[in-house]
Amino acid sequence: MKNKSLNLLELYPKHNVKWKLNDDGLVILLSPKFKSPFWAKLFGPVTKRPDYQVKLDEFGSFVWNQIDGSNNVQKIGDALTDKYGQKIEPVFQRLSLFVNSLAQNKFIILDHECSVTPGQDTLNNTLNKSLIK
Repeated sequence: MKNKSLNLLELYPKHNVKWKLNDDGLVILLSPKFKSPFWAKLFGPVTKRPDYQVKLDEFGSFVWNQIDGSNNVQKIGDALTDKYGQKIEPVFQRLSLFVNSLAQNKFIILDHECSVTPGQDTLNNTLNKSLIK
């Protein structure tokens, strides 16, 4: 069996948390404070918000909106370069750090294959359509 190394640029990121847009159109990731149903039931009613909110900047929000299961990291980097040009350089170094951080914090899942067929609406898009007013 050959040991094939992973190339981050070939992986397809997918959302793993709920999210919403703020008034400026920037993304806010919503990560539950309590993973266990027991703790959520016990402490949930006394907390102001059931989720931690992670606010992304302009670049992070652009990347997050590109993540839909059909774009690999290479395509997302190319889209960043097309939109922001020299302002985002070195694009792939910055993007790989950001994607790795999202994956380590379980905000995204990295998959080996494209998980969306053309015309298919993803669960996250459906969830977020209900969040956008």
